Amino acid sequence: MISSHESRPIRLSAAALILVLALPHAALAQSAPYAPPASPRAKINFDLNWKFIRQDVAGAEAPAFDDAAWATVSTPHTFNDVDSFRQIISHSGGDRGTYKGLSWYRKHFKLPAKYSGHEIFLEFEACARPATSS
Repeated sequence: MISSHESRPIRLSAAALILVLALPHAALAQSAPYAPPASPRAKINFDLNWKFIRQDVAGAEAPAFDDAAWATVSTPHTFNDVDSFRQIISHSGGDRGTYKGLSWYRKHFKLPAKYSGHEIFLEFEACARPATSS
């Protein structure tokens, strides 16, 4: 059997432990919510003013290549949207007449001077497709 003298230090220790554990929670409840630091990354919209041609063009990879006669498009862009389903067949064979050859996209741009000396990454994201219902 535990005497009242022996159980008293246990009660005091438990009370002290509860007080110590409660103090940090009380301090956190009064402080502002956590806000992550600002990201040093910048996003630049590259969707506008792409040059496009629906054929293979020798030398088009050269920066000085003259693409002035090419169409100006925005991305996302579908290279065969104008010729799709021009000729529909009735035997479940799909679309005939769509262009299946090579196409070129080119983009001319200059980075602002404030990005000089920084690492630059181009990231192309896939377009999200709407969910289909079954």
